[in-house]
Amino acid sequence: MRQTILLIALCLVALFLAACGRLDMAIVEPTPDSGGGVIVPVSDAGASRKPDQQSSPTPKPTDMPSAAETPEPITPPAVVQVEETLVVDQPSPADVTGEASPENDPPPPQITTCTVRLDWPLYIVEGGDTLFNIAREASTTVNDLVVANCLGDPDRLYSGQQLRLPQLPPDPPEPTATAQPEPWQRFHDDLYQVSFEYPAAWRDTSSELVTRLTGEDGWLQVAGAGTSADLDSFATDQAYHKLQPYGSEPAIERMILADGRQARLILPSANQPSSLRQQAMIITLYADPIFIGDHSVNYLMLAADVGHIRDIGATLTMPPPANDIFIDHFSVSGEELPAGGRRLTFRWRAGGATRGTITSGTNQRFPPRWPVESAGELIVDVDGTIFPDPVMTLRLVNDVTGQIATATAMLSWACEHDYFFQPPPETCARDAVLQVEGAYQPFERGFMIWLPQPDAPLPSIFVFINNGQASLFPDTWSAGDLANSLGESSPEGLVEPVGGFAKVWREHPSVRESLGWATAEERLYTVSYQAEARDSLPGVTYLTRPDGAIVRFLDSNWQLYVPGQDIPGSGGDVAP
Repeated sequence: MRQTILLIALCLVALFLAACGRLDMAIVEPTPDSGGGVIVPVSDAGASRKPDQQSSPTPKPTDMPSAAETPEPITPPAVVQVEETLVVDQPSPADVTGEASPENDPPPPQITTCTVRLDWPLYIVEGGDTLFNIAREASTTVNDLVVANCLGDPDRLYSGQQLRLPQLPPDPPEPTATAQPEPWQRFHDDLYQVSFEYPAAWRDTSSELVTRLTGEDGWLQVAGAGTSADLDSFATDQAYHKLQPYGSEPAIERMILADGRQARLILPSANQPSSLRQQAMIITLYADPIFIGDHSVNYLMLAADVGHIRDIGATLTMPPPANDIFIDHFSVSGEELPAGGRRLTFRWRAGGATRGTITSGTNQRFPPRWPVESAGELIVDVDGTIFPDPVMTLRLVNDVTGQIATATAMLSWACEHDYFFQPPPETCARDAVLQVEGAYQPFERGFMIWLPQPDAPLPSIFVFINNGQASLFPDTWSAGDLANSLGESSPEGLVEPVGGFAKVWREHPSVRESLGWATAEERLYTVSYQAEARDSLPGVTYLTRPDGAIVRFLDSNWQLYVPGQDIPGSGGDVAP
């Protein structure tokens, strides 16, 4: 009896303990694929299994709860992150078959511990991910990811799975929409005879003499100009206009248009007035001038906003030259003016030029020059000429083709003064011939001439040395000068000079050494003196010796001059 009561008591205790175990444990169910365990809580008080707990045997079908007691479906397997060490039980054979071995007690379970790296960033697996690719993007290894995430099978990943990585892979770049090129179209301007491309969205707002296209993001305008200035000069005038349309520091760039011709691009500086809407300008030449109304136009001026000017210019084409450059006619005539000088009228017919100049032959070093177009008429006043019958020159240039054409015309215009000798030099005389009483003295190696001049405060003393050198000194001697001798006797047959000649000879040792002693006393004679008309130094002077020879004095040199000879003779002749 006592044994029966004890047996009943033990059974009740066993049933009570079993019931408590189901309420306080978490079931570790092996996943069908990996064989690992997934932690699934089954009660509010459930906790992860402690290391000393054992797996519960798989319940038999007869022990399964009824339909009313069946728990809600479990969510798809996922790695549940916990903040404590996880204990994953490996199922025993009894767990798999549902039967315990009758021969031996169940072996103790194999326990594996694993800690998830919660300090690593969280990554959500996406479709197509593999652990190898994730490890490569995160700069780590597959084994490190398996250990850090407590993975049972590294080959099994599913979309939405959570992994901890040492660093997150960089986000793929956001796809950017490819900017479609702005549609452009070609525009042919009949008025200015040019063609170019521009944004198709712009509208035509042209007026009678101005081509204008306008859009929300820019604009352009075409105009023309007629001027004889060359390309660089005209571009500079426009860029640095006194009104500063391109600001105080514009830039001028060289550019080549689509048809190969030269152009200049004016770009504004930062302080350009805002009212000009970032205006830039392309300036280039027509190969042949065109006519806008009654005006001849040889320059194209295309203005546009800075953002579009280069692209428009790259498509700009202009008509080629119709003919080679030529000059059919060039003439000049002169009319005397009451106050002196002449009024000159030039007329010419030509073609194929972009610009030209007429140069006057009335001056030597600084000839007047007038810019002209390829055909027309020019009237100018000229004060005088330093050449008899001056030659005028027309020079035409085509800056597009590089061709040049020239023509000359002679103007009948005699010199105002005649020379005292014939034939005259190529240059007119500055004044009428001066004939005055002068003095002459020969020396061993040259001679001196004393010459009073009306326009000079003092008479002049010319020193001519036989080697061709010459010099000029003012005569500062006066009758009161006491020292008029070197204090030594002259060699036999030679003479010491006196007066003004003596003062120059005595005070300038180089003159004395070059000339030597005088070979005869000085003598008076009538000197013919005349200078060439010059517009720059040095001047040229002609004067005569007592023997009638003409001395040509130029700067610091002299020559004996023979009228009509192209090359004057050299110095060295000694007067008797």
